[in-house]
Amino acid sequence: MKRIILFIFLFSSLIFSADNTKELLKSASSFYRDKQFYNALSIYSNLIAKGYEDPVLFYNIANCYYKLQNWPEAILYYEKSLRLKPFFKDASFNLKLAKNNILDKEEEFVQSPFVVIGNFILNLFSVNGWIIIGIISFTFVCITIIILLLPSASEKLKIFMRKNFLWIFITGLIFTGFAVTKVLVFEKIRYAIIMKEEVEVLSGPSDAFDKLLTIHKGTKVRILQTEEGWIKINVSGHEGWIKEEELEII
Repeated sequence: MKRIILFIFLFSSLIFSADNTKELLKSASSFYRDKQFYNALSIYSNLIAKGYEDPVLFYNIANCYYKLQNWPEAILYYEKSLRLKPFFKDASFNLKLAKNNILDKEEEFVQSPFVVIGNFILNLFSVNGWIIIGIISFTFVCITIIILLLPSASEKLKIFMRKNFLWIFITGLIFTGFAVTKVLVFEKIRYAIIMKEEVEVLSGPSDAFDKLLTIHKGTKVRILQTEEGWIKINVSGHEGWIKEEELEII
């Protein structure tokens, strides 16, 4: 009886939480339409603090900052949105508009056709999507092997599995490989946005090191390494160190 009551309580809490989130999102949208962007941002920040993450939420936050002409924050949240939903056309379009308002321009790198195709496939699904596909693919390969080894399995089913085993195995291996790659790329390769007006990139993790170059707010950098409040970055092929508080991780 206690378990049933606990289940009902937890289920009711989840429904209430979902309804509350919907109401907050409606309120934020209303504030946005009324051009009360700071009020909308306050609600969105509250949702993020509660652990709510969604590409549309980040996109709406970015739009608020865009309207306020806060370009670094707008770029940061468009990038966050695209990290969760790579083919989000509106976010991608608005990101390009926001980047037109910053000082440093990103260099365009020519990628090989294999890299372009690989990135296209990886971006077809989110990290969670690829994890699900990877689990399903791996499970299907395991089921196929079990059926082939199981004496009581139907002979017709075994014949079908033997004929198609190679394709099942290769397809499962490919999908599992893409899933693992997506997770590794998502977790290990991190980018950040410069938030300060002007940042000096140094040759080492201390103010005593030489200045290499200067970058400005809104610039996207790749994180290479962290060390006691300092972060090693790569920007347009140049590597150097900046202070941790000078950027925000996407």
